[in-house]
Amino acid sequence: MVRLLTFALLLVSLGNAAPASRNRVTTPLPVVTEEQTHDWLKLWQKRLRLEDWKIEVKIVRIWELEHGTLGHIDWSSPHRTAVIKVLNPADYELPADKIPADMELSIVHELVHLHLSVLPLNKSSRNAEEQVVSMIADALVSLEHSSVSLEEPLARK
Repeated sequence: MVRLLTFALLLVSLGNAAPASRNRVTTPLPVVTEEQTHDWLKLWQKRLRLEDWKIEVKIVRIWELEHGTLGHIDWSSPHRTAVIKVLNPADYELPADKIPADMELSIVHELVHLHLSVLPLNKSSRNAEEQVVSMIADALVSLEHSSVSLEEPLARK
């Protein structure tokens, strides 16, 4: 009987004990850090010759962006300032290894919008503008990640 009581008490105490993993504070490493987004911003700001702009990049949650978008830019042409918002990796539906490249692309995409900010806003051509901005940003990022450097002139045939 004493053995049975001891065993029952042991089971109860084990059941009430917190698992070892609860005692450790584990936070997953972010897929993309604020520092990485800042580095991409500075690189592309230089490449796109937007160094005279004061631009900030923020990683934001999905509810801080327009539905169906991965990024957004607000700018003030007279002040030459802009804020880029990019989707937080926690809200992505891509595999973790694809997220950094997509976030870099979002930053480039939003920077290309700044070059078009001198054009009058026209709601009827907004979709066309988005397509053009996407194509330019895709081409630039693809070129950056290929073996050809943007610093070297392309050979013409």
